[in-house]
Amino acid sequence: MVIMFTWICWLLVSNLATATKPWQYGLVIFSALLWLALVYLLLVFFRLERKLWGMLRDTVLTLDPHTKSISVDRAGDVIELTTANTALIEHHWLNQGKFGHYFYRFVDHSGRSTAFYDYGKGLPVALDVYFKGTPYRLVEHRYPFKDIPFS
Repeated sequence: MVIMFTWICWLLVSNLATATKPWQYGLVIFSALLWLALVYLLLVFFRLERKLWGMLRDTVLTLDPHTKSISVDRAGDVIELTTANTALIEHHWLNQGKFGHYFYRFVDHSGRSTAFYDYGKGLPVALDVYFKGTPYRLVEHRYPFKDIPFS
């Protein structure tokens, strides 16, 4: 879309020298503003993808059914999540029409939080079994209108 709008704006601006009516100038200004708005939206959505990539990069989740815990290994720093050290589980849902992103945020008793992406492959079932009785909250975000808490 950006390429198409860039081409249309270029055509309008290149023919601006032959414009004779005021609405033709308005059309050029409107097209340029629409192009800028589209580029801005692409940058905003790219920022979200970059944040999610920061959450995914160098992160390994290990589910242990014997101790009913989840180990989050993020670049060598291992955090063990159990029902004893978890005060709240937040399941965040970023609604973007057909494309949705889901991630979990575990808050411990001291207020520190650990976030990781919802890979989906058995993780929701494991959370139901491992963290039964832990307070749970579903949080829906309408990005880009509400900031996303990743930390």
